[in-house]
Amino acid sequence: MMTICDRILAVDRRIGFAMVVNEKGEIVESKMRGTRLMSEEDIDEYTGIWTVIIRGITKQLEKYLGTHLFYSLGYERLTVHGVQAGNRTIVITARKDMPLEIVLSLKKTAEA
Repeated sequence: MMTICDRILAVDRRIGFAMVVNEKGEIVESKMRGTRLMSEEDIDEYTGIWTVIIRGITKQLEKYLGTHLFYSLGYERLTVHGVQAGNRTIVITARKDMPLEIVLSLKKTAEA
């Protein structure tokens, strides 16, 4: 049986890391392809906090802007994308040349 992270990594080779975070900011599962840029401890520490904060901000803005679809944070080395899928957030890292359409398709991939 393929996990959510397996299905997400199978979508496109430009996705290097996939993670599922619950509404409390706890990492439910994660999987990496290639070389790690951060230690597992750093990923655990920052991702949960980071996801809860971003989710809180986007939830507040939904009152004015409509339903949150995704977020993207561009860094020098890669882009981090987050997509809400029910009560979970799917977080990926990807190369900068990955089209936004692929990011938007991840919600369906996660819910399949």
